[in-house]
This record gives sequence, structure tokens and C-alpha cells, in this order.
Amino acid sequence: NNNNNNNNSIQQHYYHGVYSIEAFVHSPNYIYTLMKWSHHLRPGGRIVLIDDFLVSDDDNDNDSHNDNLADEFRQAWNIPSLVSIPAFIQSVQTLSSSSLSSGNGNGDDSNNDYDSDNTGALEIIQVQDLTVDYKIPQYNYPGRISDMPDLKTMRRQRNRQTLSAPWWGAKIRHVLTKTGRLKYMMFVLEKKKGKAKAKGGGEEEEE
Repeated sequence: NNNNNNNNSIQQHYYHGVYSIEAFVHSPNYIYTLMKWSHHLRPGGRIVLIDDFLVSDDDNDNDSHNDNLADEFRQAWNIPSLVSIPAFIQSVQTLSSSSLSSGNGNGDDSNNDYDSDNTGALEIIQVQDLTVDYKIPQYNYPGRISDMPDLKTMRRQRNRQTLSAPWWGAKIRHVLTKTGRLKYMMFVLEKKKGKAKAKGGGEEEEE
């Protein structure tokens, strides 16, 4: 390590890839996380993201299922960034056209070597449903839907015996996955190539 470097700094536009497995949902602010990841990627760099996603925005509306399971799952496993697939895709598209493309990563981008008007936008280049590909409902949660945990009974049991939050979260994940409300997804995002600032003040196409 170079002692002259700021210990809190990470080189901007340096990394070829970011790999996140079952960590993204724990981010306090997933939009800010995406912005910072993009900020430190080289143009053309990629983010591979594997995690749980809600299938529909309906699970963010407690009246849709009348069970509040999505919020209970967030609280039990401390996953504030558990979001729906449509919401995630929309967030990436919105960031690519606004915050990221303007260089707004909640940091000072004024002295970097890249034109913030032309770099930073992320594009989803691959989406894969690992729930189906890995047959998670069959292997992780075998049996019929009628064999699923009785959450009402377990909720009462948990209240009586103060069972752990991770245990409770695992039971909720079982139900959400088995009923098709939760998917284990892989998203691959690529940072769009922009133009580097030329020393003479012009622009050069980034390689």
C-alpha cells in the first residue's frame, strides 16, 4: 500500500468488474450503491449482481396480499434494498439517463480523467432467472405449496419463544419463493463507453 494514498479512496474508473452475490440487498441505499460501483468502473466494465428480487411491485403494497411478508422479510434479514425486478430495471434506466450520466455520485468528480457527461451510464446486458435454472423451488424447498410452513402458527410460536430473526426470515423466503413472489436473479450491467478528456481540451474516444 502507498502510505501517501488516502485510505478511504478507491481509484476512479479503474476496475474491470464488480461482483456482488447476496450482498446488494443489504445496501442501505441501492441506488447510491449502483452509482458508486459505476463511478469506479472503467468504461466497458461490468457488474455481475446475484440476489433476491421481488417479482412484482405488488409486494411493496401491503394491501395486495394482506400479509406484509415482504416487509417482514426485509426486517428479519436486514435487507432494506430488497426491490422488485421492474423497480430495479427502471432505476438503472433512470440513473443512466440522469444521475450517472451527469457524474452525480455524491462525490467530487470534477478532477477525474473522464468526461462525466459521456461516462457513467449503466446498461443491463443480461438477465437470468436462477430460480428456474437452478430449480430452487424443487431442490431447496421440495414438496407441494400446501406443505409450506404455516406462517400464522410459526408467528405465534416465534412470539412465544423469541425465535431468531434469521430463522423467521428463512421461513418467509421459503413461502415467497415457493409461491413465485420472490426470484433469485442474476443481472449483468455494463458501463457504457464514453469519451476521455483530451489534454488539449477536446475529447478522445475511450478505448
